Amino acid sequence: MHLAEQMGRYGRREFLRRLGGAGGALALGGHAATPERAPARQRSNAIYLIRMQGRSGVPGTVRRLSPDGYFIQPMLDARGESVLFWGRQEGETGFNLWRYDLEPRRSSKLTDDRALAGHPFWTADGRQLVYFSNAGVATDTDWNMDHQFDAGRSPRNLWIMDRDGGHRRRLTTGPHVDERPCITPDGRTVVFVSDRSGHQNLWQVNTATGELKQVTKHAGLDYRPVFSPDGRQLAFFTSNTPRGLHDLCLMQWPGGATSFPVRQGSFRWIHGPFWCADGRTILIHGHAAGDKTYALWLLELASRQVERIELPGIPAYAHGSLNADRSVLIFDSKHLL
Repeated sequence: MHLAEQMGRYGRREFLRRLGGAGGALALGGHAATPERAPARQRSNAIYLIRMQGRSGVPGTVRRLSPDGYFIQPMLDARGESVLFWGRQEGETGFNLWRYDLEPRRSSKLTDDRALAGHPFWTADGRQLVYFSNAGVATDTDWNMDHQFDAGRSPRNLWIMDRDGGHRRRLTTGPHVDERPCITPDGRTVVFVSDRSGHQNLWQVNTATGELKQVTKHAGLDYRPVFSPDGRQLAFFTSNTPRGLHDLCLMQWPGGATSFPVRQGSFRWIHGPFWCADGRTILIHGHAAGDKTYALWLLELASRQVERIELPGIPAYAHGSLNADRSVLIFDSKHLL
């Protein structure tokens, strides 16, 4: 497609972004010409465990699970035995997947530096995990939290593998940004975020056949899906709200009615979510209205009551994951390094 035709198709602003003015890529002669982008600023972030009593962390019980570097978005498996997370170890250039086994206290690096890998999510039985990787579709190894929702990022596909990193299998293909997967409790369907429609909507793929189906059709962002333990509801956060802010949305699965269980105006934004084992509670991280920092919150779906999880001495914390009896919380933070 000639340059003039591309500008007519995308409009001047989108055309310039794809040309590289905002870090995008322009298809020239059937190939993607991606401008060099400066490496992301080295930041530190880590994964932690803390013992809980009710909604409060127990002082003196914090334990760090990740090595030195930048690690984010942990997920505890259903048995409360192992934690998945991803990030960049100090001195490395790539983002990789890690697993930490709580007993014995042992960490394992599941992927290597040669491809960008992230957003790991456990299957219900803890034997496998789904994740994204750009192996075979792009060569960059960097990832930047500040640009995680930007359009024009390099392609990435979904994969599934065993908990030890073996038997890797690609679930999606093509020059698309497929990421943030979750999997149904029966293991048959993966729901994920993709730009295949031109917007970052939710899609699903059959793990056996590879059949694809679009789940949401919005102009805004739909992100971070997660199923209830019984598989009857899908939670995700979305910007498709009257105010255009990131808010929590519940969808009756499959493809049913949606609702917004958090009172409008109580948060500046909501991310997460993590569905608790009881099926009645969702753990979110958010930025409450009038608050200066983000924190973790528990939402009781029946009453729609939202209560803050208190971690004494830690000013900000996010991406929480609880074990079944809520005695252990896994989270990430940059304030305890």
